[in-house]
Amino acid sequence: MTLSNLRIGKRLALGYGLICALLVVMIVLSNAMLARINAGTDEIVHQRMPRIALTNQMQAEINDIAIALRNMLLTDDAADRERQVRDIMASRAAMDDMLAKLKDALHNPKALALLDQMRQETAQYKAGQDAIIGHVAAGDAEAARTLLGKDLRPLLVRLKAATAEQTALQNEIADAAARDAEATYRNTSALMWGFGGAALALAALVAWWITRSITRPLGRALDVANTVAAGDLTSRIEVTTRDETGQLLQA
Repeated sequence: MTLSNLRIGKRLALGYGLICALLVVMIVLSNAMLARINAGTDEIVHQRMPRIALTNQMQAEINDIAIALRNMLLTDDAADRERQVRDIMASRAAMDDMLAKLKDALHNPKALALLDQMRQETAQYKAGQDAIIGHVAAGDAEAARTLLGKDLRPLLVRLKAATAEQTALQNEIADAAARDAEATYRNTSALMWGFGGAALALAALVAWWITRSITRPLGRALDVANTVAAGDLTSRIEVTTRDETGQLLQA
């Protein structure tokens, strides 16, 4: 059965169904692409940014420890020294918590390698802090200063460098995720415009075909009716379809 033999109602339903199918495809594609954008945004907001915040906070705790160690060597007040020790222990506990959170959150091989370095440097830095605290408690400030300058300062530099590199890496990964989300948005926009244009063109073509399949036979029927009305009963009626217009011409 050719399309021209379909009843007019079926032809209209077929054209409408085709347009609806195109709309469904557009909805499915747009939602799939929007899901990708949402996943990228979620990764940045709930994964990358908290990791960056953790590394920045760790840098702050490292600096606080360095300041507290220096303050211990600058004061002779026992109460002030005890306060500096409490601050150091609080910062150390915070750093331990941050390192544990980073261990659970990180998956990138380079980030994990940097985390191992940060943990090793932190452990050595803690041992040096304990040694300085011990020297200060024993009243040997000179030994504490020597240890701070010769041993702890290089450890501090390495720990800060590893932490800064971790921060830079997390920023780089976050930037890559943002660029990927932006690219997905651009691709989605281009795809939707292109698909929308194609859908409009196809809809116009379907509308033209259905309209033409209806109006042409009606035009022939009108010509026949005008010929008969003019008294000419010899005109030949050629019926090429079996739809309502074909049945009208055949009658």
